[in-house]
Amino acid sequence: MLYARNIVNAACKPNVHGHFPIRVSGAALTRSSLLRIYRTVFVQKEPFDKPENAKRDSNGAWWVDSNGEWLNIYDPSLYAYQRSTAMDNPKFLARDPGF
Repeated sequence: MLYARNIVNAACKPNVHGHFPIRVSGAALTRSSLLRIYRTVFVQKEPFDKPENAKRDSNGAWWVDSNGEWLNIYDPSLYAYQRSTAMDNPKFLARDPGF
Protein backbone atom coordinates (compact mmCIF):
# COMPACT_ATOMS: atom_id res chain seq x y z
CA MET A 1 0.00 0.00 0.00
CA LEU A 2 2.80 2.42 0.86
CA TYR A 3 4.51 1.65 -2.44
CA ALA A 4 1.33 2.51 -4.32
CA ARG A 5 0.86 5.73 -2.36
CA ASN A 6 4.45 6.77 -3.18
CA ILE A 7 3.98 6.59 -6.93
CA VAL A 8 3.79 10.08 -8.39
CA ASN A 9 1.51 10.53 -11.39
CA ALA A 10 3.35 9.75 -14.62
CA ALA A 11 3.60 13.36 -15.79
CA CYS A 12 4.14 14.74 -12.26
CA LYS A 13 1.58 17.43 -13.01
CA PRO A 14 -0.15 19.57 -10.38
CA ASN A 15 -3.80 19.03 -9.53
CA VAL A 16 -6.59 21.54 -10.29
CA HIS A 17 -5.46 23.64 -7.31
CA GLY A 18 -1.84 23.78 -8.46
CA HIS A 19 -0.56 21.33 -5.82
CA PHE A 20 2.07 18.81 -6.85
CA PRO A 21 1.85 15.20 -5.61
CA ILE A 22 3.11 14.53 -2.08
CA ARG A 23 4.76 11.24 -1.30
CA VAL A 24 3.73 9.25 1.77
CA SER A 25 6.60 7.88 3.82
CA GLY A 26 6.24 4.69 5.83
CA ALA A 27 9.95 4.35 6.49
CA ALA A 28 9.70 5.71 10.03
CA LEU A 29 7.00 3.19 10.93
CA THR A 30 8.60 0.13 9.35
CA ARG A 31 12.10 0.82 10.68
CA SER A 32 11.23 1.46 14.27
CA SER A 33 9.64 -0.17 17.27
CA LEU A 34 6.42 1.64 16.34
CA LEU A 35 5.60 -1.22 13.96
CA ARG A 36 5.50 -3.66 16.89
CA ILE A 37 3.25 -1.30 18.87
CA TYR A 38 0.98 -0.70 15.86
CA ARG A 39 0.64 -4.43 15.17
CA THR A 40 -0.18 -5.25 18.80
CA VAL A 41 -2.75 -2.50 19.28
CA PHE A 42 -4.45 -2.38 15.87
CA VAL A 43 -4.01 -5.86 14.37
CA GLN A 44 -3.87 -8.20 17.37
CA LYS A 45 -6.36 -6.03 19.31
CA GLU A 46 -4.40 -6.16 22.57
CA PRO A 47 -2.91 -3.51 24.83
CA PHE A 48 0.80 -2.95 24.30
CA ASP A 49 2.83 -4.08 27.36
CA LYS A 50 -0.24 -5.41 29.13
CA PRO A 51 0.18 -6.31 32.82
CA GLU A 52 0.33 -9.99 33.82
CA ASN A 53 -3.02 -9.82 35.64
CA ALA A 54 -4.89 -8.32 32.64
CA LYS A 55 -8.09 -10.11 31.63
CA ARG A 56 -9.94 -10.00 28.31
CA ASP A 57 -13.75 -9.92 28.29
CA SER A 58 -16.10 -11.37 25.65
CA ASN A 59 -16.17 -8.02 23.77
CA GLY A 60 -12.38 -7.97 23.36
CA ALA A 61 -11.79 -5.24 25.97
CA TRP A 62 -8.90 -5.70 28.41
CA TRP A 63 -9.26 -5.04 32.13
CA VAL A 64 -6.90 -4.96 35.10
CA ASP A 65 -7.77 -5.32 38.79
CA SER A 66 -6.58 -2.30 40.76
CA ASN A 67 -7.30 -2.68 44.49
CA GLY A 68 -10.62 -4.42 43.89
CA GLU A 69 -11.73 -2.08 41.11
CA TRP A 70 -11.59 -3.21 37.48
CA LEU A 71 -10.06 -0.62 35.14
CA ASN A 72 -10.34 -0.77 31.36
CA ILE A 73 -6.85 -0.58 29.86
CA TYR A 74 -7.81 -1.33 26.23
CA ASP A 75 -11.06 -0.84 24.33
CA PRO A 76 -10.93 -2.38 20.82
CA SER A 77 -13.67 -0.05 19.56
CA LEU A 78 -11.16 2.82 19.76
CA TYR A 79 -8.75 1.18 17.28
CA ALA A 80 -9.79 0.50 13.67
CA TYR A 81 -7.74 -1.62 11.30
CA GLN A 82 -8.54 -2.44 7.69
CA ARG A 83 -6.19 -4.67 5.73
CA SER A 84 -5.96 -3.55 2.12
CA THR A 85 -3.59 -3.39 -0.82
CA ALA A 86 -3.24 -1.15 -3.83
CA MET A 87 -5.28 -3.71 -5.78
CA ASP A 88 -8.32 -2.82 -3.64
CA ASN A 89 -8.33 0.72 -5.04
CA PRO A 90 -10.07 0.90 -8.45
CA LYS A 91 -9.25 4.62 -8.93
CA PHE A 92 -5.54 3.89 -8.46
CA LEU A 93 -5.67 0.96 -10.87
CA ALA A 94 -7.44 3.11 -13.48
CA ARG A 95 -4.76 5.78 -13.08
CA ASP A 96 -1.87 3.31 -13.30
CA PRO A 97 -3.00 0.18 -15.20
CA GLY A 98 0.57 -1.10 -15.43
CA PHE A 99 0.84 -1.47 -11.67
